[in-house]
Amino acid sequence: MASSYIDDGSSTETSHPLFVCEVIIAIIFALDYIYNFMKAKKKTQFFWKPRNLFDLLTIMPFMLSMIPVKISNTIKSKFRGKIIKF
Repeated sequence: MASSYIDDGSSTETSHPLFVCEVIIAIIFALDYIYNFMKAKKKTQFFWKPRNLFDLLTIMPFMLSMIPVKISNTIKSKFRGKIIKF
């Protein structure tokens, strides 16, 4: 008999089994990307290879979603209305 997942409200988003799998896979992708970058002879050309570009586009949305909202709001409020010059 097949069992189904019933959300009783007791689990949080971060303890959900699919979220845990997503985190593990994202970490593996990130470690692979960092490893390949470190062993690349031409670091500037590394980013433009199709495989590396695809890996970066795959990793970034997850990593950016892990930035806590509070930090994001703090950064926005700190620089709101200011012109940043380099």
